[in-house]
Amino acid sequence: MERARQQRDEAIALARATKAATLREIGEAAGISVSRVKQIDSRLDPRSTLLKAPVTEVDLLRPLASADGDPGDERVLLLEDVDPYLHKWPSERAFIDADERRHPFMDLFWDIYDGDAQEHWRLRYCSGTKELYAWTDRNPDPTYANEKGYGGGATSGPCIVLGHVLSWTMLERCLDRSLRHVAQRPGGLAWVYGRVQLLNRMLDALSRDYTTPTPEAILTYLSDTLPESEKPR
Repeated sequence: MERARQQRDEAIALARATKAATLREIGEAAGISVSRVKQIDSRLDPRSTLLKAPVTEVDLLRPLASADGDPGDERVLLLEDVDPYLHKWPSERAFIDADERRHPFMDLFWDIYDGDAQEHWRLRYCSGTKELYAWTDRNPDPTYANEKGYGGGATSGPCIVLGHVLSWTMLERCLDRSLRHVAQRPGGLAWVYGRVQLLNRMLDALSRDYTTPTPEAILTYLSDTLPESEKPR
């Protein structure tokens, strides 16, 4: 099955490179959605054949299907689908320099994808502002074109804030351990965005649940109520 999928993707990439047909015609011939055809790059980069199956579900209350997606096939939610209004900076450097509280920033993960199989995104966290952001080196930022060296953020972008997370510990326990399962898979950025939303909904629920008002009550639940098989690891 994997060999058949790879041969299909190579044929689609070749058709796109030679411009022998429209994206919709290619999709109809291959039996997949137009959005999936777009993710198979026409440059026949070997890395594009290494990407795993797409992430098709995210932790969102009302996920929006891509305009070109097919829910019955391999639907991929892109970051623009789940939130088209996220603010973008032209580079990581521009984002970091816009607020001094963003220093220092910490690396979280480096191999997350949106819809383009040729473009991986890096995830970083600013403890001062609680921001989790993603950036990629698609375009150089002309603002810093004449600067020779700098030890801070990269002078390429775009850079996008995916949301806020309470602490680095929460990131490690609730996000970092799962990122390996969405690495090298289209739709990864939307999944991260949805997971951040889920974490904040959980915190909101805890803050409003007056039956467990203290940290001691939560610790008692974790240590005494949960069976050994369900305890967090």
